[in-house]
Amino acid sequence: MLEEKSVKHWLKRKVKVTEALLVAFLITGGIASAEETVSKAEFDALSKKVEALEKNGTNYVTILSTSEENKVAPSEGSDVVNIGTNQIGEKNKKKYDVTVVGTKNKIKKFRIIPDDVKPDSIEEFYACGETVIGNGNIVANGVSIGRDNIAIGSRGVVLGEDSKNYGDRSINIGYLTETYGTDSIAMGFSSKALDTSTLALGGYTQAKTVGAIAIGDRAIAEKGVALGYESLADRSGGEVGYYPEFGTTEREAIAKKLGKEAEYKETMKVFETSKELIEKEREYYSVIAKREEYQKQLNEQTVDLIKYNKDAQEYKDAFAKILEIKTQYKENEKKELELGKIVSTANPEYKKLEDARSTYGNIFGAYSSTMSAVSVGNEKKGIYRQITGVAAGSKDTDAVNVAQLKSLNTKVDKGASHYYSANDMNHHVDNFNNDGAKGLFSTVAGPGSTIKQTNNQMFQGATSSILGSFNTIDAGDKEFDGVANSIVGVANTTKDANGSLIFGAGNKITNSYRGVDFTKLNGNGLNLSNSQSVAEALG
Repeated sequence: MLEEKSVKHWLKRKVKVTEALLVAFLITGGIASAEETVSKAEFDALSKKVEALEKNGTNYVTILSTSEENKVAPSEGSDVVNIGTNQIGEKNKKKYDVTVVGTKNKIKKFRIIPDDVKPDSIEEFYACGETVIGNGNIVANGVSIGRDNIAIGSRGVVLGEDSKNYGDRSINIGYLTETYGTDSIAMGFSSKALDTSTLALGGYTQAKTVGAIAIGDRAIAEKGVALGYESLADRSGGEVGYYPEFGTTEREAIAKKLGKEAEYKETMKVFETSKELIEKEREYYSVIAKREEYQKQLNEQTVDLIKYNKDAQEYKDAFAKILEIKTQYKENEKKELELGKIVSTANPEYKKLEDARSTYGNIFGAYSSTMSAVSVGNEKKGIYRQITGVAAGSKDTDAVNVAQLKSLNTKVDKGASHYYSANDMNHHVDNFNNDGAKGLFSTVAGPGSTIKQTNNQMFQGATSSILGSFNTIDAGDKEFDGVANSIVGVANTTKDANGSLIFGAGNKITNSYRGVDFTKLNGNGLNLSNSQSVAEALG
């Protein structure tokens, strides 16, 4: 028991057994240090302990390096695990709850965001809560697992290689990924989530603006959502859809046909009187964009502060650049605070503007987009996709499937008119746009027909009229015969005849009057609605 205590005491003292001490032991039979003397018995006991450790201790653990990093355990902080040649902050800086395993990893945290206390300084902050596993990672905050990753944003997570995490609470998974802004996610080879709340999922994907989502290899979302291989989403919100019943994409006309003209005009009045406020809003969002750009620049420069020691030129250059950016950041921050008081629902005028926008959106909700589009293809590359498995829509803003279109077509067919036909053989004349009835309560049917008188009805063709049943006016294909014929009765027929008149039943006129080349007459001053003009044309 005494021997074991002596060995423990010896081990605690960490007396270095040198060659000189061994020689002294051979001469004197004991070992002496500056503080105490060890007897042969104690030395023998220590030897046995060493042999036991060699036999039963940990094997296959090797750390081979010429680096001086982490050679001496830190004396400040607590709950720090550092295995390998890693640097956690500058020497003598406190560290808490940090785990680092690997080689050449560097962890430093700085207080960089501009403040009024020390606006012209950059202070290293104590490392706390970082977890790094791998080699060559540069970390200011968060978790990094892999090789040569950069994690600068707050509470970010990086899993991969050569990836850059400059966003707060952002996630990188893969090789050569990039994240910026806040809550952005990039997963897949060379995927890039370049702004706040963006998602890039798949190889070479890019989500470029706030809220953009790109899913699928090489999908790019300039804005909105891009789904599928090489899909491109680049259409902004505010596009009016096509509706045959409206015949226009002009908003006021649509609002009128929807019976919401008064609401529309009221919202437009609010927009008109809020022009200055809307301009302030644009300025506010521009200032926010600048702030995010400054933050990006600060994060990029921080990399060199972590990478190099204070005496390196790269460190000094980055330090100077950060101070410059901090000044710009601070000025921009003041503008953001000022404009933020105006562009706020706490401001009654801005609340009124936001309410008007909500009303405007509800007027056109089923007819116009309010946000950027969802794309499943790429018009520029000729990529188009069907969307399958779509259930029948039930609300105005739901998608419609083909089954619903077929059902609508069946309903239209059942309600269609029959036994009525008009053919101008592509020679358009009066009443082509169904505007021949110009008199009050008048009715017009047929090419070239026009009535200006009140309560009159006209049923005719190109200067021909038929009243009755089973009557036919026939003409050849080349010469437009069958002109100026009139039939009253039943089962009467004219063929290749012009200027004929039939009353009765079962009559037939053929090859009467000369042929008329209607193509020459049409467009040469012939007015089929004017009997005098027709008579002159027929000679």
